[in-house]
Amino acid sequence: MGEQDWQAKAQYHAARSRERAERIAELGEELLRARAGAAQDVVPPVYGVTRYSLFQPESPDWRLSQVDAAEYRDRLWAPERMAPRQQIFLEWAVPVYQRFHERHGYRHIVQHSPDLPDRWLDPLRAAAEANPALVLDPVGGWKGRIGAIRDDLRARGVPAGPLAWVRVDDDDLLATDYLDRLLPLVTLAHDGFAVSFGRGLTARYTDGALADFGVTVQAMVSMGLAFVGHHDGTGRTSFPSSARSHAVLHRHLPTVLDSRQVSYLRLLHGQQDRDVGRAASDPTQSRVVPDLDETLARLFPTVVGASDTASGTSGEVRPPSPGRP
Repeated sequence: MGEQDWQAKAQYHAARSRERAERIAELGEELLRARAGAAQDVVPPVYGVTRYSLFQPESPDWRLSQVDAAEYRDRLWAPERMAPRQQIFLEWAVPVYQRFHERHGYRHIVQHSPDLPDRWLDPLRAAAEANPALVLDPVGGWKGRIGAIRDDLRARGVPAGPLAWVRVDDDDLLATDYLDRLLPLVTLAHDGFAVSFGRGLTARYTDGALADFGVTVQAMVSMGLAFVGHHDGTGRTSFPSSARSHAVLHRHLPTVLDSRQVSYLRLLHGQQDRDVGRAASDPTQSRVVPDLDETLARLFPTVVGASDTASGTSGEVRPPSPGRP
């Protein structure tokens, strides 16, 4: 074989090698796109957790619990304290959680005392029967949520991957698009992170009506504070510790903080635990709410009929004054 023939053969094989390399690269890119698409099709599980007026004597989590147990029980489940919470949670919050469930498979764990009076427990059970989003858990304590999450993961056969749980009290509301902003952050890359959406609305609750709307921006609020972890496909989960006060968690956990959009509605009333034994607090930083009617209809539609929007205003929200969060 002559020199020219060897050169032609070498050029032919070199060209074939380049074609193979290019095809391998193309197949690699297609595989990455397929995996990314598959990952996007699997919505990571998210669990809300609400402590529904749990009876926890001497608990450090509650101001109300720092009194005699009998007095604490009477005050905890008194009609003047429970009636607002029952309306807020069952009429205004649960429909939003059910919407989350229908769109994203979201489940909301409601921790309640086993001896919660029937006056308050029966409507809660009825709501759970009508709304598959709700999971009643008569255990109590933040650690008790793990068993409810584990059992639900196993029952649903959820494959291993990232997941999150969300804290929200029984007298506060999450925006209808809350999960749309949380879900992109529920990834293995954020395993061990806390997520805080710091911008919200406030409103004064009085006898089933809302007025005096305002805006607050505060990092690490309890409303919608989320914790990203993972599970192994058998129900076993791992979450970052939430044992410390929510206000200082960012000192102990890596934290995603996003205060660009309204994410919660904080309802202010005379039966809140944080105000026991001291003057009522109001975190509102501005009474100027841009496009209040439209914002409520879009983000908090369940309260529209109870809202005195004439008491709110529209315009530009002024920034918090110096020294405020």
